Amino acid sequence: MSLPLSVKEEVVSTRSVSALGILTKVLVIYQPGGLAEKSLIISSLEAPREEQSIHAAVQSLRKWIRWRRRATVLMRGLTKLTKKVMASNPELAFRVSLARNTLQVDSVPTHQSVAKIADHILAEMEQVAHQDRKSKETNSAGDTTKIKEMKPFENGGMEREKEKMAKVKTVLAKEVNERNYKVELETGEK
Repeated sequence: MSLPLSVKEEVVSTRSVSALGILTKVLVIYQPGGLAEKSLIISSLEAPREEQSIHAAVQSLRKWIRWRRRATVLMRGLTKLTKKVMASNPELAFRVSLARNTLQVDSVPTHQSVAKIADHILAEMEQVAHQDRKSKETNSAGDTTKIKEMKPFENGGMEREKEKMAKVKTVLAKEVNERNYKVELETGEK
């Protein structure tokens, strides 16, 4: 039976060289476990108990290292899941990279930080998917915006436009004067 080098080293260091011992070690290392086991792993990583003897400390340290690897395995799975999508979207990869650095999931992964980064990645990807869907909808609907063609003024057209603008200014000035007069009447000022 072939084992990865890190597992083989742990099996030899704990002297679990029997078939049952090797199988148990492999299952302990790679079995995802239930919710209770996950919470136990996280609490053991964050607040391990103090050991009094060297043998107990060695055993607890081995457990702690194994539990830390389990949290790392979660992060590796999340990275593998999103690798191609991140490669195809550099802006998304940059934003997720900032979050990864802030949460320190690559150097010190914990269950909480892995859960936070997973939620962050999901939110970022949903936003990009929504934007992508909206851009596809507008592209498939076609460009319905029409731009009015500009034509040069012909045969005194400029003069007519000036006259129209003067009329509009006169109407607006009358409306402003009427409003000011109404305000003066209401407030009693002149």
